[in-house]
Amino acid sequence: MKVLITVPTLHSKGGVSNYYRSIRNYFSVGVDFFTVGPNRWEKKTQIERIRRFILDPVRFCLLMMKYHRHYELVHLNPSFEYGSLVREAILLRIAKGWGKKAVMFFRGFDMGHAKTVDKYFRTLFISCYRRADCFVVLGSEFRDQLIEWGFTQPIYLETTLVDDKLVGGINIEARFNRIERNSNIKLLFLSRIVKEKGIMETLQAFKQLLERYDNLSLTVAGDGPFLGKALQFVKDNNLECKVSFPGFVSGEAKSKVLTDSDIYIFPSYTEGMPNSVLEAMAFGLPVVATPVGGIKDIVGDSEHGFLLKSNTPEAIAASVSKIINDKNLQKTMSANCFKSSSRYLASNVAARLEDIYETVISQ
Repeated sequence: MKVLITVPTLHSKGGVSNYYRSIRNYFSVGVDFFTVGPNRWEKKTQIERIRRFILDPVRFCLLMMKYHRHYELVHLNPSFEYGSLVREAILLRIAKGWGKKAVMFFRGFDMGHAKTVDKYFRTLFISCYRRADCFVVLGSEFRDQLIEWGFTQPIYLETTLVDDKLVGGINIEARFNRIERNSNIKLLFLSRIVKEKGIMETLQAFKQLLERYDNLSLTVAGDGPFLGKALQFVKDNNLECKVSFPGFVSGEAKSKVLTDSDIYIFPSYTEGMPNSVLEAMAFGLPVVATPVGGIKDIVGDSEHGFLLKSNTPEAIAASVSKIINDKNLQKTMSANCFKSSSRYLASNVAARLEDIYETVISQ
């Protein structure tokens, strides 16, 4: 079996790129990647995006003309964003024109865009994507939306992943020992630093928590366009000695940040299924997050942490306080996170994807 997967450049810091960088070494089938969107050396201007939007289908068509006999299946990765939806629909039509089986893996599934599609473009969307042999989604609400639109193809509920190498040697007993002896609680926000991830709500909640606990610190790991505003908030509120910004972390640096933290905070506005939540769980960190996208399918409320009824600073601070004040609860949540995390290891996710490929090809 040989599979062709469409991806953004694997050199970028985005979640989709990280997913396929992590998983590619665990496939037992032949996999090639076809890059869509701007390459890492190209400026991501509007003109460049338009140029790539036109060029990508042409390149894909030429590839199919030359190498269509090499591939039994094409795996497409649209986000639920208008440009991506149109581009991947075109690639799907080309792949089916060459008689290829097609897996459609919706990476991000913005419910706001879904409502617009439902209201104005429902018939067009169904017409474009009815050719897919199956769908893969990262949350039950996404699956339910596709079913409501009338798609009858198999729909698989999957997860993002944690690289096996990242969690090698993790020991839950070490996490328990840390909880018992640790008097200084370290909170972690690990994500791209954009407004929609809830960075400002996290900082405001941390400021409130410092009024009750003087043994807290916060690590904000990542980079992005909202980093400047986050730094300014910390400066304006004299929190420099309590909040650290290590920047984008990966590999050993990410492992160290997760190992040295106690509670993970992620009050995002909208999500597919963020890798960072799974990584935090794999390291035994209780999760305080909003129940958006696939998060509510992964994080059990009061089991792996707390799902926020709102992402206000007050709600975040209240949930974090419950964990800080009860070490037995923190231990139980850590154990539950650690126990469930094996499902999200890249090696296991790759095996499940291969099962989907084989099922589709054998239909």
